[in-house]
Amino acid sequence: MRAHALEQEFTLNEYSLRPVGSTGVPGEPVEIHSEKDIFDYIDYPYKIPEERKLNKSWGQCVSTCTEFSLCRFVRSKSVSVSLRLLYV
Repeated sequence: MRAHALEQEFTLNEYSLRPVGSTGVPGEPVEIHSEKDIFDYIDYPYKIPEERKLNKSWGQCVSTCTEFSLCRFVRSKSVSVSLRLLYV
């Protein structure tokens, strides 16, 4: 997903999503209000939590968690961890 963000001229990490300028230097972070905002900015397909496949290597606690969503992580600024967990 980070590679896709770069193709769309954004840089994505666990702290922010930033546009990359013509000089290659990241600009100011974009404002994120929901997990869908991240996907919309980088033109990446978004799936609601019920449509996602969880990474089974994370174990039973993740696969049985019904309230697991990227929104919690966006608020805590741990986006990359969430994306790996939900979109592997």
